[in-house]
Amino acid sequence: TKLVDDCGQPWRAASWTGGEPLSADGSGNPARASWKRQCREISRRMSQIANADASSTGENAGSRRLYSSLAYEAAILSLLSDDVDSALRNPAFWTWEDGVHAVLRSELGIIEDDVLRSHNSARVEACEQGGGHFPYPGTEFSGGEDGNMPRGNYGNLGAALQKLQASPIERIREEAGDPFRNGMTSFLVGQGALKEFIEECAALSLE
Repeated sequence: TKLVDDCGQPWRAASWTGGEPLSADGSGNPARASWKRQCREISRRMSQIANADASSTGENAGSRRLYSSLAYEAAILSLLSDDVDSALRNPAFWTWEDGVHAVLRSELGIIEDDVLRSHNSARVEACEQGGGHFPYPGTEFSGGEDGNMPRGNYGNLGAALQKLQASPIERIREEAGDPFRNGMTSFLVGQGALKEFIEECAALSLE
């Protein structure tokens, strides 16, 4: 946000800071759910235009290049709104590491929303039983109200990271099969994944 402020675009910085839940002291965004929906919609439209621009150049998508400003703004909005599918279709996310960042950020944001919705539902139920209605501001939406709401993997990082193998970006798909990055994935997933990776490497070294 400091960069766009310094570039004379404070309105853009303001549009990126709507994700803070409304707290008891009055800080945060009471329309957080609507803000996230708008970010997702704008990001998807921008990504479509950016992909069309990238395709029209005929350049190799596996090499780093500067895309239109729409691609980078769409990338920011997709991260802010936890929309990993939009992020993985954005040409500005061109490496496996970019994809991992998008996946992890999305999973974290979706879990945060789930916690806020549960908090909201519990307060609504308690208040209704007492004859009142006082939801947690900014989380009055339920999971079924927005069909375009991102769906997480309930903390299953193994399932979440599999999205990288189906990315439309060729380089991300290729790097997802790299042994070194497979090891990093196993480390992130934890549980028995790292042990399985070590055993597979040991078996391959003996062949």
